[in-house]
Amino acid sequence: MTGLTFHMLSLSLLLMTVVFVDARTRSLEKPLCSSICSQLFISECISEWHSYNICRGRIDRTVTDSYRTDASKRLSIACARGCRDTSEMSAARKQMLHSHNAAMNGSLTAPTTRFHDTCEQKCVSAGHCCTGTTSGCQKPSCAMGCLMAEATESEASCNATCVKACNQCSYKLGNITLYMCGDCAARWLDPTTMKPVIVPEGQPWWPPGWGIGGCGSCDDVSEECQLGCVIANRPSFTPQPPPPPSAPPPTPVPDAPVNATLNFSATLSSYVVLQQAPMASAVYGFTGSASDAAVVDVVVAASDRVPDAGMAASNQTPDVYTVRANVSHGRWKALLRPTPASQAVSYTVSAICRSGCTGNATLHNVVFGEVWYCAGQSNMWLPVKYTYHRNASYAAIAAGKFNNIRIMAGDSQTNGLLPPVAPTAAWMPVAMATAMPSPLLDEFSAACYYFAEALTELLTDPVEHPGAEAPPIGLVNMAIGGSMIEEWVTREVTATCTDASIETHNHALWDVNVRPFLDFTVRGFLWYQGENNCGTLHGNSQYHAGYGCMMTSLVQAWRQAWSVVPGTTSPQAPFGIVSLSPGDSEGNADMGSFRWSQSANTGGLPSSVSGMEATFMAHAYDLPDPWADCGKACACNDAQYPCDTPFYMSPGLHPRLKWPVGRRLALGAHATVYGGKRDAFGPVIAGCSLTAPSVLSVRFAVRKGFDAATVMVKPYDHTFANRSAMLVAYNDTNSMGITWVPVNIAQGKSASSIDVDLTPLAGHQPVAIRYAWGGTSTPNGDDVVCCAANNTAAGQPCIPGGCPLVHEFPEAPFGGIPANPFLAEITADGTCTCPAPQECGR
Repeated sequence: MTGLTFHMLSLSLLLMTVVFVDARTRSLEKPLCSSICSQLFISECISEWHSYNICRGRIDRTVTDSYRTDASKRLSIACARGCRDTSEMSAARKQMLHSHNAAMNGSLTAPTTRFHDTCEQKCVSAGHCCTGTTSGCQKPSCAMGCLMAEATESEASCNATCVKACNQCSYKLGNITLYMCGDCAARWLDPTTMKPVIVPEGQPWWPPGWGIGGCGSCDDVSEECQLGCVIANRPSFTPQPPPPPSAPPPTPVPDAPVNATLNFSATLSSYVVLQQAPMASAVYGFTGSASDAAVVDVVVAASDRVPDAGMAASNQTPDVYTVRANVSHGRWKALLRPTPASQAVSYTVSAICRSGCTGNATLHNVVFGEVWYCAGQSNMWLPVKYTYHRNASYAAIAAGKFNNIRIMAGDSQTNGLLPPVAPTAAWMPVAMATAMPSPLLDEFSAACYYFAEALTELLTDPVEHPGAEAPPIGLVNMAIGGSMIEEWVTREVTATCTDASIETHNHALWDVNVRPFLDFTVRGFLWYQGENNCGTLHGNSQYHAGYGCMMTSLVQAWRQAWSVVPGTTSPQAPFGIVSLSPGDSEGNADMGSFRWSQSANTGGLPSSVSGMEATFMAHAYDLPDPWADCGKACACNDAQYPCDTPFYMSPGLHPRLKWPVGRRLALGAHATVYGGKRDAFGPVIAGCSLTAPSVLSVRFAVRKGFDAATVMVKPYDHTFANRSAMLVAYNDTNSMGITWVPVNIAQGKSASSIDVDLTPLAGHQPVAIRYAWGGTSTPNGDDVVCCAANNTAAGQPCIPGGCPLVHEFPEAPFGGIPANPFLAEITADGTCTCPAPQECGR
């Protein structure tokens, strides 16, 4: 019997058996389905509990065209239900399985007692995550080692194959191709055990945050793959879970420069903005000697008063004073008097060596004001030159506006500050940064800068702040494209979060882009990051897992590190976070779940979760680039969003709409920090109830104090219900799961409620509801889209701010602050239950 004939016969018999099993009990179905999935190398169906669509897609890529029949559909349904316990298969079925594999992949020579499905299960159950034929890095996973064991004669040859496969994008194994430059197929984890679980039938979306596509256990060169070789070749071997990441000691602070003159830190230069009163700011630098015997005085002189190098510390005046610096290990630091902000008064700050060092150093035109530190990855880094609002800002600066804003100029991608031998930072007013032949403002973070523009306007609003003068605003941007959140904290911090990435390069940006600023007093922080973490575990702050935990940990770690000296940066320094915009997912699914993790899984900021107080969020889920699909061939007549505006890489991944992001951040900061009289936060779901057979009433609250929110449903085309961004689910017996249906929404009977039209459910009981969470596909859909599909050929952009549910706020971009995305179960009595720690159902 030829291999093909055997394949056709065995597959036909097994498909017939699926029909029989489907009519019997689920207990008989499991081992049979495991066998079928294994024969088709659909190992993901065994251990990862895929949805119907994913299983069917895998089978479609494996079964020949002649077998894409109704029977194969039943096969994919069986796989989707879960086919896990291959140990129940009889020896005869194992023999048949091996014969089938040998027919399909002539190179497989392993004896029938070694099967990659059981081996994979051991890998996964022990926490060695990747399964199937893909890996999330350039190194083969434990499960790939199981496959290699089938194709090799011995454990030693299997190990050698693992080494050969390392650091390649793909590796051919018989007729199977292993892909090491892709993502692991998605899996679902138990929040309490962090192990793969069966997704409850009909609930592949609950709880959010526990699907994961990446592999976090393949950091070493070939050990993970070789573990699979060991498991397959030693039947009695039980693998142990990967050891918890060890927290190595912090990287030593670089040695202070020696044989040099006294100088300031590279983070300081003339024109710097220091944080105003009531906080105290410091100036700091290096003595030029490793000795602690150096004596350094810092002399501060207001305006045109020239400091006297011979001035004694006791000779003080209101305009000139001296501070004796602390010296340790070649470093000096002096805490200055808390000083109120003023554009009219500038200072000269001089560091003077009294003994044990040589030379003096001086900063000119120093002012006190509000200092914000910006960080993240490429969408925070994205420079002003790649944005639609660039020319409008340049015109405003040329007209004399925003002369209170100063930036630490330059491209943060190249602003390395270690070792800080001499001052390299170039602080300057934006008027200076736009007047030079190659304007340095063009290279500065757009989101960070537009935040300062908007904050300036808010702090001089004649209604909120009558007669107020805009304070100097100083901006530091240290964002690095492609960075992950784990790189911005120490590995000790990362180790507190389960399933976070611990790699050798982690904490690199903590050392280079964070630690040099810890002596620099700041008012607060702005964070725009997550694109490179979308494919990792989204997790949950309540369970100390994934990005939800890392977000909380980063906020706490930065606040603690910056506030070590009392009276400087506040231990509750405000922290603004930008949720990712459409297109930022880099191909990963379930963006609603990821944005939920950006809020520490509370559904909105500020939050009562410990460590997340005084936080605020600027949503960008409704801010796709209007011409994202256009590329370099774009041609349009759009004065507001000129489609020929330069972009970086692609306008989909890096939307040029950064002015609305900056303004939303400023509104949050104004309400959190500067006494804004209105709660500038998006509505958060507070509860729901069935008010009629086909109407669900959803109530909202503003997170700050849970005051009633003024919710507005902006006009949209009701002909296309998907533009409401609201979907309701019902149990669908035909698809053996749930079906999400786009529904229309309208203003409710109160100012804080909306009505959801359930008519499209055709009488089915609603079981779940979600807003701005994703499309209709399983498990949690594609990303949210609230505008008509781009039609660049007809010159029709995707108008931003199109999602209709907002907190009415005329000063906000597009007339409102977007509602926080949400996902909630609907109980039989019509009330809502949100995933913990988020609370709703009030």
